[in-house]
This record gives sequence, C-alpha cells and structure tokens, in this order.
Amino acid sequence: MASTRSMKRRVKSIGSTQHITRAMNLVAASKLQRASQKMNTVRPFHRETERAVYEITRGISELANPYFTPRQVKKRTFIVISGDRGLCGGYNVNVCKLAYETMNETLASVSLSDLNSMEDSVIAVGMKARDYFRKRRKSVIRSYSGISAMPFYEDAQEIASFATGLFNTRDADEVWLVYTEFLTTISHLPTAIKLLPLDPAQRHGERVNDSHNHTPLTIDFEPNEEEFLSYIVPKYVETIMYGALAESAACETASRMQSMDNATKNSAELIRKLTLKYNRVRQDTITQELIEIVSGASTL
Repeated sequence: MASTRSMKRRVKSIGSTQHITRAMNLVAASKLQRASQKMNTVRPFHRETERAVYEITRGISELANPYFTPRQVKKRTFIVISGDRGLCGGYNVNVCKLAYETMNETLASVSLSDLNSMEDSVIAVGMKARDYFRKRRKSVIRSYSGISAMPFYEDAQEIASFATGLFNTRDADEVWLVYTEFLTTISHLPTAIKLLPLDPAQRHGERVNDSHNHTPLTIDFEPNEEEFLSYIVPKYVETIMYGALAESAACETASRMQSMDNATKNSAELIRKLTLKYNRVRQDTITQELIEIVSGASTL
C-alpha cells in the first residue's frame, strides 16, 4: 500500500503543476495578443526606416561621416535582448548562444597580436542575458531589467543613446545587436546585426546587390550632409532598437505560451500513465489479498 500511496501523492502533485501551467498558458496567450499588436504596429515603421536610410546613404558618393567609417576593431559592444524570467523554452538560451558564437567567430579571424588587445563588452537587456555572460566572464557594462516583456520607445532611446555614446567616444569600435525575430507563433529566429558603423550596401545583416535596384537617389541636404547624417543615424539606431525590443517581446511571450502548452499536455499524459499504473498495482494487491483469504479458508 505504500507504493500506491506514493503514486497517489505524485498524481496529485502533477495535477497541481498542471493547473499552474494551464493558467500560465492562458496568461501568456492574453499577453501575446498585446505583444503581437505592438510588434505589428512597430514593424512597418522599423523596416521602412531601415529602407529609407539605406536609400539615402547609398546615394551619397563619399561618406566621410564617423558613423559610416570602418575602424580598426579593438573594442566591440554587443546589445543582447533576452527575457527576465525562464519557462519559455529555448528562447533565452538561443539568443545568448548566438551572441556568444558571433563573438567567437569574429575572434577566430583575428591575428594573435590583435586578439590580445580585443575587448568585448555586453549591454544585457533582460536578467537571463546578464547572468549568461557573467558566468562566461564577459564584461557586462550595463544591464536592463523589467522592460523585455513590454518595452516602450523611451527604453529603446535610453539603450540606443548609451550604445551610440560608446561608439562616439571610441569605447566601442563596433556595436552589434542580437535579438530574436518573430516569424510565426511557433517559429522564431535569433538574429545578429551590426548597428555601427553602418554599411550602405547592407540591410538587416544581408548584403544587397545594387545591380538589381534602381538608380541611387540624388539628394540635396539641408543644412548640410554632415549635420543631416549626424542627426539621422542616432534616430535610425533608436528605431532599429525599438523594433528589436518589440519583436523579442512577442517571441518571449509566444515561447512561454508554447512551453506551458507542452507542459500541460505532458503532465496530462504523465497523469494518465501513473493512473494506469496505480490501478494495476491496486488490482494486483486486491487479487493477492483474495488469494490469501481463499487459501486460509481452504486450510480451515
């Protein structure tokens, strides 16, 4: 009977967990509607801004602006967007792993003399990214928490301003952004793009072939080209950052909803198997007791 009691306790415990995962699934589904609505509102503006900046800058014959001038890379900063909490499948691990691999892939192409002087730092959005890179002894120069699930434009402005400031003061020769792109509710793509310096021939991390595009625009800048680019690039970085935050928030919520749905289904299957096993053990126990009673009666 001790085994049957333990199985009953286990079934009850799994049932309690199932109630929690079902509730979390419903909460995540409700939050996903709001996160998806914000993402769908931000995404056209985010992508159109990227396209407009690309069209404007590729129409300039010579780009002498610091935001477009490649440097000898000795310091790099990676902005990694993750969540503050777990229970969302591989969402946090996948984006942190991509950032870590991007760091190592770039280092593999650097000479040994330059490797010793290379410094990588992390701006962590979400406690999971902060903990991940601290465990791997990476320098986390700033971390943000409480904004990953429901970001606002002011949050993107603050992060972008800090990252742009690092680039302007040469505390970072390159600024990378690593986030998760929302494809469908069940499909998400960890993505790494270089924010600064900008490459006019590259959009969303992919090289663009100018031969398949129309003739570059001829543009007159007021008051001048230098002031225009110095104004528009920080705004561009803010917009890309806000779009990445909105996409990542939708991905985190969708991943949590999917994980809690899978956990609820798995717990139901586990309860079914344990109940079947419990009934078999209980039936065997009753049968054994009946055999003992009959055997005792026959002896008398």
